Amino acid sequence: KKRYATELLTYDDDILTCMALSGTDDAKLVVGGYSYNRTSNKYECIVVGINTTNGNLATDFGTIGTDSTRDGILKFSFNSGTADSILRCITVYSRADNNTDYLVGGYVFNLVTETYDFAIARITSAGALNTAFNSNGIKIIAVNEYHNFLTSIAVDVNFKIIVSGYTYNGTTYDFTTIRIKQDGTLDTTFGPNNNGISTTTIN
Repeated sequence: KKRYATELLTYDDDILTCMALSGTDDAKLVVGGYSYNRTSNKYECIVVGINTTNGNLATDFGTIGTDSTRDGILKFSFNSGTADSILRCITVYSRADNNTDYLVGGYVFNLVTETYDFAIARITSAGALNTAFNSNGIKIIAVNEYHNFLTSIAVDVNFKIIVSGYTYNGTTYDFTTIRIKQDGTLDTTFGPNNNGISTTTIN
């Protein structure tokens, strides 16, 4: 059995929540989660590329170092400031042009409303935010004025992005599903109110 272990030495509480395996010949294991950054005093998203051949960090993924190679690790926040970003899910996004991206989802704390919002990021195969998605690679969605927690992500046959989770309605939590276009805009052909959002209350 192969075992993979990665420690991010400048961080505390490295928490793994999800993983995906690309389907290419040089298969890459991409794992995601979040870590506490003592310097910025917040939780940040972490995505790590691992070479499945030897278990080492993938040198074609992540932040480019001083030697022009990549370190295998992408660290980012869903928004700026001191708000916590929690990464909960990841999937491989096989694009229409036959290239591969990764989609990650979770939730981010809104410092203004003091609630959590849905958050999605699109990452290139090289481990960088894909700015073709919502201009900065990140999409934040406040489903309502209460807490919104995104827990799963998938891609349909038309390359549209489906995310789901649970949202508070002021009394109880409901199921919520959202469909998003490739460019990061909400798909207004989806949902009972034609706004890309479908919320279900189960009695």
